Amino acid sequence: ILRTAGARWEVQTDDGGWTAYEVEASSAIEEAFQSGRAQLEIRLGPRGWLYVIDVQKLLQKNPKTQKDRPIRRTDAEARTPTPTSGTVRLSKEDL
Repeated sequence: ILRTAGARWEVQTDDGGWTAYEVEASSAIEEAFQSGRAQLEIRLGPRGWLYVIDVQKLLQKNPKTQKDRPIRRTDAEARTPTPTSGTVRLSKEDL
């Protein structure tokens, strides 16, 4: 299995921008991706809401609301964090 230490995962927000997952969440998603798992359940945000991450379809799904958001895998070393591309906490509305 090829491990890419510089990979990070991001979720698309309502305004069309991309927000990086927190390091722990990104690592869990990357582990699932590298091991060939189709999906994983993960708790995100300040309230620990449950989401299903589908690494094959590249979607984050809220099982309670059924809302999907695109996700993507990027090379963390290729980008310099900025206020719009750095790691930030998502608000309830963003999730």
